[in-house]
Amino acid sequence: EAVAKSNIGFINTTTTDVKIKDPIKDYQKIALLKLKISSSSSLDLRNSFQQVVKNNQDGSYSISLGTETQYREKFDATTYYKKTQETAKYPVKSPVITALIKEILDGAKTDDEKVWRLLAFVSNTLIDDYLANSQDALEILNRHKGDCSEHAILFTTLARAAGIPAREASGLIYNNLEEAPGFGGHAWVEVRLDGEWIAVDPIWRERVIKPIRIKFMGLDYMKIDKIEVVETTYNYKASDDARKAADEAYEEENYEKSLSLYRP
Repeated sequence: EAVAKSNIGFINTTTTDVKIKDPIKDYQKIALLKLKISSSSSLDLRNSFQQVVKNNQDGSYSISLGTETQYREKFDATTYYKKTQETAKYPVKSPVITALIKEILDGAKTDDEKVWRLLAFVSNTLIDDYLANSQDALEILNRHKGDCSEHAILFTTLARAAGIPAREASGLIYNNLEEAPGFGGHAWVEVRLDGEWIAVDPIWRERVIKPIRIKFMGLDYMKIDKIEVVETTYNYKASDDARKAADEAYEEENYEKSLSLYRP
């Protein structure tokens, strides 16, 4: 929040790449988000975790995001390992990385538990900094700061060092700026869990990502002309009257009544 307030001009001019007409209400409770994307050029948009793409006859794209899409990409070990050799960017065999993994994952037994620990470590270790621009995991560790890209690079390196296949993902994310709502550039990570690619977000420690991200291959999202919100479906939300009664009981310190009203 402090970074956002102190760099609001920078954020407005660089991350609000594609504006939309109105803010998306209660975006944190969205179960399914349907969008229409228009571009004068063809886009490399594909089905991916919680994302289903349809090419329309008019050249636009219909995107459905969320668990209700039920789309999952199976993990292909042969393809993955051919493309993920150790590099300077991902120094998975570095003694620094190896020692760090041993410390972070001490006692962790399942891949899911390891992912949780790595998310917590990366999120807590790096100070959010939108001007860091570090190029590899060791530099990121030394500087202890970075934006979503640095969080993604470090998490990917640590996950691979821990024996969990991981790859960076990028595209757009809803920014929730009331004065200029829209979608801006973002990076996150996909990991293999139970034989499928599952998306997680290290910068916000999200084990289950909210369906407000549009994954692109490369920087194709920079070609977008317009994004329209077609439909939003929400997880269960109590009526305003029910919430008001529960809130009032809580304010009156009648916690038993408040809990009985909140529970449904």
